[in-house]
Amino acid sequence: MISMNRKKVLLLGASGLIGKPLFRRLGTERAMGIYCKKLVENGVFFDSTRMELEEILKSPQDFSHAVLLLGESDPQKCPNNPETTDDLNVRSMKRLILALERYAIKPIFLSSEYVFDGEKGFYTEDMDTRPIILYGHQKLAIEKFLEKTCKDFVILRISKVVTSELEDGRLFSTWLKAFERSKTIRCASDQVFSPTFIDDTVEAIIRVIDQNVSGIFHISGPKPYNRIDLLKMFIRKVQTVENFDIKIQPCSINDFGLRERMPLNVSMNPQKAIRTLGLMLTSMDVVCDQIVKKNFVNEN
Repeated sequence: MISMNRKKVLLLGASGLIGKPLFRRLGTERAMGIYCKKLVENGVFFDSTRMELEEILKSPQDFSHAVLLLGESDPQKCPNNPETTDDLNVRSMKRLILALERYAIKPIFLSSEYVFDGEKGFYTEDMDTRPIILYGHQKLAIEKFLEKTCKDFVILRISKVVTSELEDGRLFSTWLKAFERSKTIRCASDQVFSPTFIDDTVEAIIRVIDQNVSGIFHISGPKPYNRIDLLKMFIRKVQTVENFDIKIQPCSINDFGLRERMPLNVSMNPQKAIRTLGLMLTSMDVVCDQIVKKNFVNEN
């Protein structure tokens, strides 16, 4: 899709899982990539907890949107460091939003499935938010702040993002490492979620910018999965080309010694985003096929 928007995008968090491919897609002609801990080529350093946006943004009139990706994105780290993560995820984010509002730059905030309590599942944008973990509370605090503070904004609630790269240290790569060790895998049989392919997430953000939409959208996979069912599907795909001896030990998501009890069904309904943005979402079946093709099938 070709953008009619001549202004640039401020990409706050260009070094993360979503930020890196998003910055590659937009390029330096369309975006300013901001990083903090991990250096980004052609990026600009910015520590949101110690710096003001004015220190790096010399020509704010050149920007139409700001994608707010920075922050601690691991829900398990928040209860272990509540003050530090609150400073990063809430207080510094509020200061950024106030600066963006002064400059009339439209914020695109990436929120989370964890703003829901996990009681119902397949959540739509108009359903009640009731977080039960700290990370969800932090995300919801910013959602409410945007609604109170900004005239125009976008909230994208992103479900668990997966890739077909086996070096990313995420869901499929951790499972595959267990396969290679022929270990028994403990897997939750009581958690339901809607994993989203990274390319779809990036495409959704770009379409939000290009179409200049506003409001709340759920960016999630097209189908909810029970975690253990997704693991079984992945095993079947891999075993078509590689003979791994894999045993599954079912358990609860709350049997892993986590600091907080996790919500059980955080699946989301992406139909509003599909209709509005014209998204074509990738199924986990296709993602698993891509992993097998890229990592096990010799195409020579």
